[in-house]
Amino acid sequence: MKPPAWRTSVAQAFTRYVVEIRAAELADDHAILDTVGTGEDPDAIAGDFAKDVVFERQGDDGVLPWIGKQKGRQSVADFFRGTRELINQGERGHRGRDGQRSEGRGRGSSGIGCQTHQQAHRNRLSASRQEVAMPNSIETLAKRNLHEVFGERDKTRRLAAIQQIFSPDCVFSDSHARHVGWLALDRAVSALLEMMPDFEFAELGECQVLLDAGRLAWSFGPQNDSKRITGLDVIVVSEGRISALYTFLD
Repeated sequence: MKPPAWRTSVAQAFTRYVVEIRAAELADDHAILDTVGTGEDPDAIAGDFAKDVVFERQGDDGVLPWIGKQKGRQSVADFFRGTRELINQGERGHRGRDGQRSEGRGRGSSGIGCQTHQQAHRNRLSASRQEVAMPNSIETLAKRNLHEVFGERDKTRRLAAIQQIFSPDCVFSDSHARHVGWLALDRAVSALLEMMPDFEFAELGECQVLLDAGRLAWSFGPQNDSKRITGLDVIVVSEGRISALYTFLD
């Protein structure tokens, strides 16, 4: 039996969504949220995908059900099921706070309340994406990288900063290795900070900028020897975010 046209369209949209990691594109988010609101059985939706479908979305896998690497139809079904539950939880929480929703807007209705929370969720996504896409000056990007990424020991805050100021397919290259993507960059920074728990980064001099690049000298050391290690970061910027970072040691 041929699947409904809307479900085929959503399957295609979902496939595009999970392989495309440009944070500013929201069309697929909308298609997915629309599907969640239909009440369609998640297993039936998953049946429209390839049996061995593989998808990956970079980011903190503890935040949203579509973040991280997944495989197979069951993962697709779990995704739709989990997202619907998040929306239902929001619906229940909102009802509990104001006590003014009618019974017809409950979770068991045909979707009025669910649609309301779909729109609220879309607004939150849009606001989040606009924050990510907000342009930073090259100087600001260089300094945020030094302090909020390489100088940040809290993994959650560090990864959030990485996702805001770096392109998803960013390249970080130093004297040891070449790292590609948000998670690889985060792992490299984490390893560095674990080896030197008492060291802190500081700026040395002014940041110098070109039209699409900048460089910032820095020091790294303990409080009693703050310039034990010195070096230079060179960043390449594309569409308001760092696409490449090259670190040189003195």
